[in-house]
Amino acid sequence: MNTVEVITMEYCNECGNEVIAGSKFCNSCGSAIHKKTPGNTSTHVNRKNVSATPSLKVSDKKLIRLIKSKWTISFIALVILGFAALYTYNRYFTLEGEAKSVVASYIKAIQNGDSTSDFKSIDVDDFYNVTDYKFIKASKTKVDTIIHVDRSDWDNDFFVGRTFEKTYEKEKEYYRAIYEAKGVGGKVIAEDDDTMTIKTGLQHDKLMLLYDLQAVNGLGESVMKRTYFTLENDDYGKNMEITEINY
Repeated sequence: MNTVEVITMEYCNECGNEVIAGSKFCNSCGSAIHKKTPGNTSTHVNRKNVSATPSLKVSDKKLIRLIKSKWTISFIALVILGFAALYTYNRYFTLEGEAKSVVASYIKAIQNGDSTSDFKSIDVDDFYNVTDYKFIKASKTKVDTIIHVDRSDWDNDFFVGRTFEKTYEKEKEYYRAIYEAKGVGGKVIAEDDDTMTIKTGLQHDKLMLLYDLQAVNGLGESVMKRTYFTLENDDYGKNMEITEINY
């Protein structure tokens, strides 16, 4: 009668490879096989199957190489520069950006106690002390361009040499001829001895910016005001200025 010999396998404590039960040395790494004692309840860990750190897949390694490549770094740098350029353009070179800059300069002048005449038209009263502000939104419309030829402005310009017309009457005739000769619908809509108002027949952008302003009132109290700044180009169509403040 044939008998079947059952070979019992054990595991090497050092490398984790299988060894025949009763072997004194591992046939893989040559380490001595330590027998378990009855009181030894420690759990055997197969070192071959458990690694100290997970190995990276081939796809992961390719991804890491791609991220570290100079082309990827250059592309990321270009994207960052592109967003920075777009932010700068929107902040400083668009009409809305220019209007925001004027409002910010106006508020800063108030906070520093400086003159605000460079940022607003002459008939706009200054806001009281602003401690903080937050932009909310902006809207834009097209409006007729109207200019005013004032005797007091002509006197100042003539005194400092900004006009070559020898009299205020000559100044008015000069502007009348310019806009009526353009053929764009320009005409004088109001006139007296000291001022002349001309509808030029042209249009320009009018922007309304909404802010939340935190300010100190006359009683020294901190108050929050929702404020609308209206901005338009000046009489010469060059500089953006505040023409109205509502809160």
